[in-house]
Amino acid sequence: MSGFFDFDWVVVTSARTVEPLSEALSSAGISPAGIGASSLRICAVGPATAAALREAGFPVHLVPDRFRAEGIVAALREEGGGRGLRILFPRAEEGSDTIPGELSEAGFSVEVVTAYETAPDEAEAARLGADVAAGKIDLLTFTAGSAARSFAASWGARRSLPPGVGVVAIGPATAGALERLGIPPQEIADPHTLEGVVAGAERWARARTQGP
Repeated sequence: MSGFFDFDWVVVTSARTVEPLSEALSSAGISPAGIGASSLRICAVGPATAAALREAGFPVHLVPDRFRAEGIVAALREEGGGRGLRILFPRAEEGSDTIPGELSEAGFSVEVVTAYETAPDEAEAARLGADVAAGKIDLLTFTAGSAARSFAASWGARRSLPPGVGVVAIGPATAGALERLGIPPQEIADPHTLEGVVAGAERWARARTQGP
C-alpha cells in the first residue's frame, strides 16, 4: 500500500473493512501498531467499528457522536481538519458514495479504495424469501443496503411484504435503499448500531402488541 502514510486520516465505516485493511498493510510490511508513531490518524464511524479496529491493533483517534456522513464531516472539522487534508476511505466495492462525497464537498481530498466486495448468498436469500411468504417471519432487520438488495432480488421487485411483517433498518442509508426497493422500514435504529437495531425491534414489537 504505497503512500499509505501520505494520508492524514483513514476513515473506516464498517468492521468488515478491518480484516482486509490489516491484510493489505501486512503485505506492504506495515503493522497497525506502527500507525501510532506516525501522524496518520484513524476515524471509526461507530463504537463497533472502533472495537474491531482496536482488537486488530489499530489506534482509534476519533469516533463521531453521530454515526452518519454529516457526523464524520463535522467531527473531522472539529479535529482541525480542513481543505487539503488527504483522507483514505477503504470500503466495500458496492459501498455508498454519500460519505466520501460529503467529505469532498467539505474540502477534503478523498481517495476511495475497494477493501472487499459483498457477494450475495442467493440460496439463503431464496430460503428467507420462502419463509417470509410462508408466514414464518415476523420481523426483518437490515444492516446494509447490499442485504436489502439481496433480499429484494429473491423476494421480487417492489413486491409488498405480507401484512404484519416488520422491517428495521440500521440507519438512513439502509432505510433509503429499502424505500427504493419498495420495502419501507417501520423503524430506523437510533443509534445506528446493532444495539440500535435491537432497540428498534423492541419498539416495533411493543407497537405491534399494543395495537393502534
